[in-house]
Amino acid sequence: MARLAESSVVIALRDWQWATGRISKSDIGMFISLSGNADKKFGDFKLGLKDRFYLFEAKSTSDSVYEEWHRPIEKGRKHAHCMLRRLIERLADNSQREEARKLAGLSLRAHHFLYADLTGTRPALRIEPYLLGTLRRGGFAENALQEPERCRAEKDGLRRGLSALKVIRAALRSKVQPDPAMVMFDPVDEWTPAQFFGYSASLIGPKAARPVGVTLEELDAYIQYLCDGRDEEVNAIVATANGSFFCFSGSTSELRALVNELRVHLAARPTAVTKPRAPP
Repeated sequence: MARLAESSVVIALRDWQWATGRISKSDIGMFISLSGNADKKFGDFKLGLKDRFYLFEAKSTSDSVYEEWHRPIEKGRKHAHCMLRRLIERLADNSQREEARKLAGLSLRAHHFLYADLTGTRPALRIEPYLLGTLRRGGFAENALQEPERCRAEKDGLRRGLSALKVIRAALRSKVQPDPAMVMFDPVDEWTPAQFFGYSASLIGPKAARPVGVTLEELDAYIQYLCDGRDEEVNAIVATANGSFFCFSGSTSELRALVNELRVHLAARPTAVTKPRAPP
């Protein structure tokens, strides 16, 4: 597999940041080193403890999303995908539902696919929540050939958990707001980078709308859950609402350690390096 820092999708995201003025062309670093101390690793990245953080998984196209679960039977689904599938099953378990809701909320706001849309006249970047993108492609569905050992209780839990997840939608703040006292949203399947980083992207449910992004502490907790129990290779981007991001390619245990180290490093700084931009 090619290094993530050399991926055309990641380079396209960096080019978009340059074109929109979110970063200067002197900010060329993308790939983070796993060696050295925290200052050496993170010193070139404009990251602040109070930023909103995201975890992107870069895919070449929308069809590449299927690689999360369409794999040879002997390999099975990817580990992170399995952890999220178990989380969905826990949404149907009364004893685990509250904790599962919190983790699912973190996943929806933090964990996204980043891929190129090739259906238009020109390729364009798209961003989509991992959970919702997998759900709408049928990626969490039962597969008897891949998982013949699954019992009826597990299948029932997954079915009920998926029903609970289906009430959540990706959305954009509507351009037309007929009532000043209310904020209206339009459901969508995916966002452009401008929508995602421009405070238009939200997640809507029956009772409330939530903005995308989580705190670094929340991202740390989510990754600890996502990578727990098994070590495998992962390619990811850790990004912030301020436009800074770094690429990571390595094992899930290294990613867990890296995000925890970043949290400790930023907490030890006397002042934040960046300030979040105010919404329009």
